[in-house]
Amino acid sequence: MPTVNVDTTLTVRHAEVDLSVEATLIEGGSDRFGSDEPSWIEIEGKVWRCSHTGKEVSKRLGRLLDKHYSTYVDELLIESR
Repeated sequence: MPTVNVDTTLTVRHAEVDLSVEATLIEGGSDRFGSDEPSWIEIEGKVWRCSHTGKEVSKRLGRLLDKHYSTYVDELLIESR
């Protein structure tokens, strides 16, 4: 279960915010252990941090980012592995 990290800039309420996102990728399916099911990747434990300070963003901002940018950031995380 590799932990991956990506840096990105997102627009949040008309302001650009530099963020670092860290998460654990779990892979399974036909590419793993001879399974007949299709291959899949699951993302767990996503942590949003401010790139400048390294501090985790507030829970409220984290929920907002998950709601609006989760699909985009998930794709970045998968591509970075």
